Amino acid sequence: MEFIYILSCQRGAQNPEIYSIWNSYEGAIKAYYQYFEDTNSYSLHFLYLYEFPINEYFCENTSWSKIKLSKSCKYRLKFKSFAEFKNIYIEIIRNDNIKILLD
Repeated sequence: MEFIYILSCQRGAQNPEIYSIWNSYEGAIKAYYQYFEDTNSYSLHFLYLYEFPINEYFCENTSWSKIKLSKSCKYRLKFKSFAEFKNIYIEIIRNDNIKILLD
């Protein structure tokens, strides 16, 4: 199954906004980490990462989708802490560096 990755944020009581969309998990993780670096904010409570399957319906033809970009969305990828997230990022960067060395 293929996925797209959406970074979303919600400012106040407004509807969630799309921050960026990625076609790979690695690209999404790098963009997510770059947000933390750029803002010097290491809280996982503003920007959220979602993994949505592509080529799939999310509602019936006669109704609206119940899937929302919210904290409780079943497609949201959750990290226990920033340290856990950073370890995932470091592993992706390490794998990228190994690929470069092997090429």
